[in-house]
Amino acid sequence: MSRHGKVRLAKWFESFTQSEKQRIVRDMMNLVLLRDLSWSNSVDYVDAPAGQRVTALGSSDAKSSSQDATRFHTLAQREDRLVYRRYAALYIILCIDGTSLATGQTNELLALDMIHLLVESLDRYFGNVCELDLIFNFPNVYYIVDDLFMAGEFQESSREVVLRSIHASDSMAGQERDDKHKS
Repeated sequence: MSRHGKVRLAKWFESFTQSEKQRIVRDMMNLVLLRDLSWSNSVDYVDAPAGQRVTALGSSDAKSSSQDATRFHTLAQREDRLVYRRYAALYIILCIDGTSLATGQTNELLALDMIHLLVESLDRYFGNVCELDLIFNFPNVYYIVDDLFMAGEFQESSREVVLRSIHASDSMAGQERDDKHKS
């Protein structure tokens, strides 16, 4: 997200409707952008909407066989935590699920480290990453994000492994980076 509240990149690991996504982005903008720079990089996000849950309801009755797979979603409210870090004109924000916080599976320091690893990887790949790199090279940025995170979980902790992976992908696709972006 930029300093002006424009979303430059979004990766969702739960299913939300478009209106729920807009609400979440608006809430994040209000929580993060209005905070003083001297405050902590972690803020509670209360009343975060839960993602859609798809459930199959089965019945042995032949009359209701057409209703075997019924979709419904719950909008149960929960308490998540936003962990963010500002780099120049951009805010990188991660939302940590409240249940993983309650069980002690995730902490804010690891989230800050993941944000920093993402920015370091982007910086090494693009040379000197800026907001325009995120806008015009978004497929490569998503590729790096997908290498670091899988299904909302941190997967890769080595910047070199991520960079080798995307460079191999670039060479297989026949894409050559110009000398400006090689570092």
